[in-house]
Amino acid sequence: NWDSVFTTGSLEDERDLVAKCFFECVLEKTGAMDEKGNINSDTTKALFLASQEGTGPAIEGHDELIDMCVPGRDEEDICEKGYALVKCVTMEELSRRQAGK
Repeated sequence: NWDSVFTTGSLEDERDLVAKCFFECVLEKTGAMDEKGNINSDTTKALFLASQEGTGPAIEGHDELIDMCVPGRDEEDICEKGYALVKCVTMEELSRRQAGK
């Protein structure tokens, strides 16, 4: 189930390639990632910020999350890369939300 990423930070089944490819597809369709797996940091920042609208106050240092999670992505499979990016940002965001409570 792909939506567990947003509550726990990871997929229920980390072997689920279809779910991982879902995230890659969303990133590619929005321009955050191209078909070769190159990540556009500016578009990714805007995408993740827009995805948080209506979920509470924006996380302080949101751009920093993207800057932390984008460089060094060395996954060869673009589905793995897309999922790893979403997972990295979400895990860090969940951690910051917990620390803020």
